[in-house]
Amino acid sequence: MRIGLKNKMLGLFLAAGLIPILLIGFMATMISTDSLMEASYGQLVSMRGVKKGQIETFFAERKGDMGVLVETVGTCVAKPWINWWLFAKSRNLPLSDISAPSKARCSPFPKTE
Repeated sequence: MRIGLKNKMLGLFLAAGLIPILLIGFMATMISTDSLMEASYGQLVSMRGVKKGQIETFFAERKGDMGVLVETVGTCVAKPWINWWLFAKSRNLPLSDISAPSKARCSPFPKTE
């Protein structure tokens, strides 16, 4: 079976036009995939930095809260002893003659009865 010159020319021109289009399309797809991967990786890296800062800030605040709590508990425990010492000193009493204060309760909330 013989193929005519018209059909041969048509096939060659189609191949000459389609092959470069397919190659360019494949290369464009690969380049765009790489660019999108790099962009998403960059966003993930920046989010990592933001989240790291948020976590560090959170724990720094909790550390400060613990400092305040320790000071509050220290004040609640030390206050009866300080009052006891000031009372004894103001009356010029020897510290051995005065009984130690009982454990005091320190609550930020008023008692309701």
